[in-house]
Amino acid sequence: MINQLLFIFVFSNIDRRDSGLLTQQQFRAAVEGRFELNMSDQEFEAFLKKIPIDGDGMVKYVEFMSKFDTL
Repeated sequence: MINQLLFIFVFSNIDRRDSGLLTQQQFRAAVEGRFELNMSDQEFEAFLKKIPIDGDGMVKYVEFMSKFDTL
């Protein structure tokens, strides 16, 4: 649960409009920078195929994090 809250905190600090969306670049920077998860471009592209993306290519981080909710 702590990791989930940490992710939400980091993502929501980037999402200044409180839209629940991040650009793919913002999402990658948050994951790689804050959580020290370095991915090659190919690995990141494969990762993107497994996470919720809207029609404009924005990452739906709230929906992404809801998959980790264990409550």
